[in-house]
Amino acid sequence: MISDAKNNFPSNTNKIRWLHTIPGVLTLALLLFSSLSLAETVRDDFSVGSYGNNDGTANWSANWIEDDVAGTGPASGNVFITGGELSFDDQPNTNTQPGLAREANLAGASSATLNFDWRTTNGVDNSDSFIVEISADGGTNWTTLENFTGINGTSNGSRAFDITTHVAANTQVRFRVNNNYRRGNEFFIVDYVEIDYTVILSGTDLAVTQIDTPDPVNVTNPLSYSLTVTNNGPDDATGVTVVDVLPADVYDVSAYGTELVLV
Repeated sequence: MISDAKNNFPSNTNKIRWLHTIPGVLTLALLLFSSLSLAETVRDDFSVGSYGNNDGTANWSANWIEDDVAGTGPASGNVFITGGELSFDDQPNTNTQPGLAREANLAGASSATLNFDWRTTNGVDNSDSFIVEISADGGTNWTTLENFTGINGTSNGSRAFDITTHVAANTQVRFRVNNNYRRGNEFFIVDYVEIDYTVILSGTDLAVTQIDTPDPVNVTNPLSYSLTVTNNGPDDATGVTVVDVLPADVYDVSAYGTELVLV
C-alpha cells in the first residue's frame, strides 16, 4: 500500500507519486473531493419584445447589442422579435451581416453550456448561411460554434455547446447572418437562448490522475505508473490522504515522490 498522508495542497498545484512494481492491476482506493458550487442560468425566452429580458436565475451583463443597419430596436429591421422568437434575415440586401450579441459574466465558472432552439422558414435554400459565435474577450475575437448552411426549406433543432474554455467576466454569444437570407420568406429563427454554468464558491476540487506503462504488462515484467494529485481550488486543501492498494501478487520495487509512505 502506498500512502501520502496529511499533506497540504495549495490551490492549482500538483503532487506526483511514482511506483515501480511487478505485474498487477492498480486500483486507487481513496479520492478526496469537497467543494461548494452554485448552478446558475442566464436566459432569454423572447416572450417580451425587448432586448433586455432576463429569464434565468441570474441576469445578463447587458442588453442585446444589435448590429443591424435597417434596425431600430426589437420591433423592426433585419433582426427583430416576433411571436416570442428572434428572427434574422437580410432582405432587402444590405451588404452587411445583421446580427445580435449579448454578454454574460461567467467569471469563476467551472463549466458552461450554451443552449438554444432554432428553425428556418420555407424560403431558405442551401446557399444561405447563419453563424453562431462565442467570445471570451467582450467581442474582440470570435470563435465559430456552428455555421448553419446547406439547409433547404423548413428545418429545426436544438443545440448545446460546451463553452467552458470561453468562460470570462465578459463572455459574449453572437448570432448573425453570414451569407444571403435576402429573398422572400428566408428567415433564421432563434429561441430560448440560455447559458447554464456552475461556479465553485468555496472548498477544494481535488482530482487524481493515474498513468501506467506498459499497458498491458506481461507477467514478471516491470510496470511503472504515476499518480498525480491536483487541487483545482479555489481553496487550499489540508489533511489530504491518498491511498493506493496493490493486489496481493504485486510488490514494490522502488518508489519516489513527495512524502510517500510505503506500508
